[in-house]
Amino acid sequence: MCYACNQRACILRVVLIKKYKMPIVKVIEVIGSSEKNFDDAVIQCVDKVSKTTHTIDSVFIKEFKVHVKNRKSVSYEITCNVSFRLEAVNRY
Repeated sequence: MCYACNQRACILRVVLIKKYKMPIVKVIEVIGSSEKNFDDAVIQCVDKVSKTTHTIDSVFIKEFKVHVKNRKSVSYEITCNVSFRLEAVNRY
């Protein structure tokens, strides 16, 4: 089982990384929100993902959303794809 995503298919990826020295990049979709602005929402996304991986390569913002209540914006939300490299772990 892969420590990053709990899938058996990642074992093959780890073997390929070790044999061919090529990085494997995983992309996950994350939603971040903030009451301040969109920039803070991006920081929230990166903070969430960086708790489980330290190899973040990029963040692609897919969608921007503002929640409105009583004609005022109350929160800013983004949906983004976060790309990170899977690390080879020698467990055997």
